[in-house]
Amino acid sequence: MARQFVLLALVLLPALFALACDNAGVPNQFTPTPGVTPVTTPANVREFLAQFVDETVIQEACTYREDLDQIDCGSLGRYGPNPPPTGEAIVCSVLLVEDRPVAVTCITQKPHQLLYYAVEG
Repeated sequence: MARQFVLLALVLLPALFALACDNAGVPNQFTPTPGVTPVTTPANVREFLAQFVDETVIQEACTYREDLDQIDCGSLGRYGPNPPPTGEAIVCSVLLVEDRPVAVTCITQKPHQLLYYAVEG
């Protein structure tokens, strides 16, 4: 339980920082691709993450395909982030609860951001 709390705390602080650096006012031009699950940034990241506080969350590495604006997590799915992450050195992962994808995260450099995307369903 303490480890989950620490994980949640470590996740929330950068998320709040990322939200403060949001690109507000940028038009949304995302179009879903067949076979790719659209994922969006939760309206309230803190509330979104709070629903998993009593769960065991597993993080698996993914590959961000900048040319396609897709996050490829192999057998765990392909995701189309809306809005797509921008910046250098983008690293993404999928978060699993009971072997079910619940969120995708991306960390970027220049600018430094931690982004969360909710997996619906």
